[in-house]
Amino acid sequence: GRTLLSASTTEKESSGTNGGNIAAAATVGTRLAERASKAGVKKVVFDRFHVMQHATKAVDKVRRNENASLSRNGFGPSPLARTRHMWLYSEENLPERHQASFDELKKSELKTAKAWGMKELLRCLWDFESKPAAGRFLSKFIRPARAMRMQPLTKLAAMLSDKRVNILTYITHRVTSATCEGLNSAVQALKTRGSWLPQSRQLQDRHLLL
Repeated sequence: GRTLLSASTTEKESSGTNGGNIAAAATVGTRLAERASKAGVKKVVFDRFHVMQHATKAVDKVRRNENASLSRNGFGPSPLARTRHMWLYSEENLPERHQASFDELKKSELKTAKAWGMKELLRCLWDFESKPAAGRFLSKFIRPARAMRMQPLTKLAAMLSDKRVNILTYITHRVTSATCEGLNSAVQALKTRGSWLPQSRQLQDRHLLL
């Protein structure tokens, strides 16, 4: 790919801005949007990696809420205790050592199991080659997600509805930043391990529009 434009906390205009805070992200995002407009960028593709990240976080919030409720009101250990990592996997990537116990969990009537099933269903969106067909699928997904009356899923459905146009743009322009995100995770890990280094030697956050 070719980098069309970029913005960074290391730029002169950003002097005094902390590279790791929300204000810095907002400043860089605003500058990026301004440069994109000047460069004539008219279409934005919402990367499927980040869409699925929202879905996975929704599942995790449902799990946390349900686990807390079961722990308070149950007569024994919550079946969701120590299962957080299992729900974060996609079905085909679940380690073999967890498969037997997870098979029982995902077939249960737990709210978390239903939310996880919805997350896995959403992955089918990326297999469509027709934007109209993908749009119909997305509409059919949003309705039951709202009807399930789980606040994290309701919030996910609202995001999908609000960002629908840019999400569906992926069907035409199949670009993803998954590789970049993997590299970013590695960089963040290095930054954490090197937090003892002088500030001038630490890596700075960088936001790119690819």
